Amino acid sequence: MADITIPGSFSIPKFDGSFVGNPASPRYTITYTHNGNDMAGLFGIVGSAATISHLRVSANVTGTAAIGGAGAIAGWNDGLIENVTVLSSSNISGAHWVGGIVGRNGTDGRIQNSTVETGTTLLVTIMPASGIPFMGWVSGINDNPFSSAVIGNTIPPFAPFTAFLPLFLLDDDEEDLPAIKEPEEDEYPDIKKPEDTDEEDESSNIKEPEDNNQEDEKPNPNEPEENDQEDETNKEPDFPETSAPPVEDYFDLGDSGNESEKPYE
Repeated sequence: MADITIPGSFSIPKFDGSFVGNPASPRYTITYTHNGNDMAGLFGIVGSAATISHLRVSANVTGTAAIGGAGAIAGWNDGLIENVTVLSSSNISGAHWVGGIVGRNGTDGRIQNSTVETGTTLLVTIMPASGIPFMGWVSGINDNPFSSAVIGNTIPPFAPFTAFLPLFLLDDDEEDLPAIKEPEEDEYPDIKKPEDTDEEDESSNIKEPEDNNQEDEKPNPNEPEENDQEDETNKEPDFPETSAPPVEDYFDLGDSGNESEKPYE
């Protein structure tokens, strides 16, 4: 069977059958372009009973939906995809799930013994409702919990190139973009521009005093000199110690209680 080139934008919305290419080598190539909405690819959705195997594709797929998948074989896969090759001339872009083979691999999806050649381009575009995008060489996101579901595949040895671009930048029509108008010089006459001056601010020339950690060795004449000797003029005089006579020496306290003065002896 010869190679197939499909003109225009082509995709099978949903597939539940068996699509087997040429098991022998060389395998034929399907070249196609698809500008899709929610599920973009050669097949939009691959059902759980479907089998796709032994073919090569050169795909130019663009998914434009905010929530959707884009892949060279399918936007969403719940069937078996095996022994397929995505050629290096392929370009896959979308806004949510972007994969080299499928955009999203469902809980029943299996992708085995397939190849994504080095040079395949994956591109994610930003849309406000897309949320977090997912991208991978085999599938953008994999929901199948079994490790044997996605196995034996050959992918490029480096991570896929991620480019986040606003979707309107992909439009070549520049007339749709709003023009940015810059204000003219005479539009705001009341606003004065500051004049440039070469003179430096005088306040900036004020130098701060330098810190001097060395103490001034010169004595301060206003401070009194320390003298270890006490000032004799301020010293109190020493008086001899005296003892006062007892009270009984002044008064004779008799039984009657009359006090009789007694001369001091």
